[in-house]
Amino acid sequence: MNNNVDLVFEQLEQQLKQNIDNVLEKTGYFLINELKENIITADSRYKPSYQPPTLRKTDALFDGFYKEISDNIVTIYNTQFYSSIQSGGIRINKTEKMVKFFWARWYETKDDFWKGLALSKNSYIDIPARDFTKIDEGRLYDYINNAFKNV
Repeated sequence: MNNNVDLVFEQLEQQLKQNIDNVLEKTGYFLINELKENIITADSRYKPSYQPPTLRKTDALFDGFYKEISDNIVTIYNTQFYSSIQSGGIRINKTEKMVKFFWARWYETKDDFWKGLALSKNSYIDIPARDFTKIDEGRLYDYINNAFKNV
């Protein structure tokens, strides 16, 4: 009789572990989809609609997300080295080489954007933060609760 009880508990433990693994897996995909949605909305929030998207110009940032599950922790990464710059912004000191590049681009394209960068009196260039890494904790909490209810 004791062996039967042990066997039932062992099976329940295995089923619980499997359910937790499934919820963690689904949560990882949920988080990635939320971050992708944030990129789409960040593009529209930071740029006028008539300008091309900044964060999705090549989709490398959009497609660079992956998840890792270890010790019941879901970690989301982005493979693009510039993802932290896009998310947090940065100030770059302007060099003579950069100014020459800006003038070369202006001569090539006649786009006043490049001329403005070349003539700017600032000794730096600010790349504004386009924060796409914030997750609505309420939505995440609801998602995880529903995932466990459906197991």
